[in-house]
Amino acid sequence: MLTLITANARDLRGSPGADQARLNPSDVTHCKPVGNINVHGSVDAKKEFRNDVVGFGGNAAIVTETDVLGETPFAGVAYQCP
Repeated sequence: MLTLITANARDLRGSPGADQARLNPSDVTHCKPVGNINVHGSVDAKKEFRNDVVGFGGNAAIVTETDVLGETPFAGVAYQCP
């Protein structure tokens, strides 16, 4: 059982470049969508969201769902922009 829990734990260290990922850029017209992000239930959703952007090979994301204060992203689409 311990192995199962450990195997499902997400790495919350910052991915290289995650702090540079742009959230909600004004124009993604020339960008390619590279993945859907969903970090509901995460211990550190802000960090995990940015890590997922980079993990998909993206450098920007449009946030589609946040907490009630609009501060923490829970879902969105990662994009690779030129």
